[in-house]
Amino acid sequence: MSILDKKRIIIKKSFNKDSISSNWIRFPNEFFNDFLIEDDSFIDVPINALRVIFNIISIVGNEQFRPEDRPRQLSLFEEEFETDNNIFAQLTIKNDKISPSRSTHQIIQAFEFLVRYKMNWHVSENSKGEKNKTFGGLISHPSYSERGKTSFLINSFWLKKIIVISKYNNVLYNLVYNVKNNKHILFALWLYKLPKEGTELKLETLNKKFRLNYKNTGDFCSKFLRNARIILDKYSNISFNYSYKLNKI
Repeated sequence: MSILDKKRIIIKKSFNKDSISSNWIRFPNEFFNDFLIEDDSFIDVPINALRVIFNIISIVGNEQFRPEDRPRQLSLFEEEFETDNNIFAQLTIKNDKISPSRSTHQIIQAFEFLVRYKMNWHVSENSKGEKNKTFGGLISHPSYSERGKTSFLINSFWLKKIIVISKYNNVLYNLVYNVKNNKHILFALWLYKLPKEGTELKLETLNKKFRLNYKNTGDFCSKFLRNARIILDKYSNISFNYSYKLNKI
């Protein structure tokens, strides 16, 4: 454990994994809902920031657990990360995992987005009713090195949503490398949460949800859904069919 600067930032654990041990990640539903959705719309998160998120989930994957299956593990997590304010874990990611071309601009853009988005005081409560506060976005204090790796901190509030997972979906890790359109990736993550019988939504609802601006259902289907299905059929373990009538899809 170490303490950084005058703000009393406490680092409880460090994760540093160079290789990916699985082709799959367990993408937590609670994190999906609380971080990637705002006002019932998906945030316009850069593709390189999505790669950071996928790598965070992959790196801590061996630590993930369902609290209903492993209540003792929850107690251990709370003892380590929810007994004081401003507790963090430190992670390190290879730069080429964020930008395969190792573009300094893309790497910095990704971390700047994740530092600033939802930067606020976050309050969590453990099973004993004890509350603790932590400040920041998903990540903070990134330390970029052109030599190949970037280290950063993730606070206990967001770390818990990624590690303590009651509900999750198994997602292909390489989705964020094979699919270049960030909205197609968000659409795929949304598909996992739909009931097997599907759903019916108005065009205006879908436009708002994915921050798009199609004027009619025909355009939405031919220009967005058709391309998404072609890509997901090739690179994902999930696909879909669609139809439309008047303003409903």
